[in-house]
Amino acid sequence: MSKLFPSFLAGDRPNVVAITSRFLLPDEDAFFHQVARIAVSGVDAFILREKDLAHGEYLALAKRFCEICDSAGCTAIIHSDLVAARELGIMRVQLPLPLLVELHTSDKSLLDGLLIGTSVHSHEDALLTRELPVSWIIASNIFPTDCKKGLPGRGFGFLEDMRNTRPDIPLIGLGGIDEDNAADVLAHGADGVALMSGFMRCDDPDMLVRRLRGRHF
Repeated sequence: MSKLFPSFLAGDRPNVVAITSRFLLPDEDAFFHQVARIAVSGVDAFILREKDLAHGEYLALAKRFCEICDSAGCTAIIHSDLVAARELGIMRVQLPLPLLVELHTSDKSLLDGLLIGTSVHSHEDALLTRELPVSWIIASNIFPTDCKKGLPGRGFGFLEDMRNTRPDIPLIGLGGIDEDNAADVLAHGADGVALMSGFMRCDDPDMLVRRLRGRHF
């Protein structure tokens, strides 16, 4: 079965997705400085994940984030806040699976016109996405990661199961991925990799993107 890739994800090379975490940087200036560096690095998409913020705070952050991404020609994705997405005219969103299920059950019209990605953590999650308007999935966490301290990595078997359960849409691996293990993640079924701390703490995002994709890209 051929996969249907949204326009911002490539089907002919490994995709690289960056995810924000402002807590990994000392202040807002440093955060936006790093966002600007990542936005021009060649990443396929950049997710603004700041889940702890109330709508007004998130919207203010998202406005500047999207301006930076737009200037760099980088695809911005809004996380969770559908109101902010529509206010900014960004129709690409990443939704936690429970939130997506809730919205799909309560009022499907809220999802109209959106390109939606969601995160999966189990076989049951992947099965559930078959009934939902999902354009890509992020499988987490592949390896142990500081973002989920104490939680063991789900490993390559999990990744292969996600691929077999959803062979029709792009699969992005997340969690403990770096330039040393990205090739193995791709070899076990992923169409791309996503990193949060790896990008937010990186001194050379351009080089990181090239190494994550592999020397042929």
